[in-house]
Amino acid sequence: MSKATGAQSDARFETSAAWAEAEASNVKLADQVEKNAEKMHHAARDAAATAQRRSSVSAVDQLEQNLSAKTSQATAEGEANVQGYVAQAKNLASSALATAQVSDGHPYQFIL
Repeated sequence: MSKATGAQSDARFETSAAWAEAEASNVKLADQVEKNAEKMHHAARDAAATAQRRSSVSAVDQLEQNLSAKTSQATAEGEANVQGYVAQAKNLASSALATAQVSDGHPYQFIL
């Protein structure tokens, strides 16, 4: 009987040792899972920060391009306006000279 009790005692010991080993393994796994989760969290946070910086840079680039296009358009319109004003001034000067020639009685030829 003592032999059976001893065998039973060994079985309980082995079972307890197996549980202890399993629990230790679970603790190690849980610790590893937690560490991996922290790494994933940091990686996701870094990726989000990088994406936000890139988005901000893209917005600044887009703003610069839009401002450049508006400036170029305004410059072209301004140049066209100046050319129109110069043409009007030439026409007015020519008309004034023609009127002056007729009223003075001297037909001078002026070329502008």
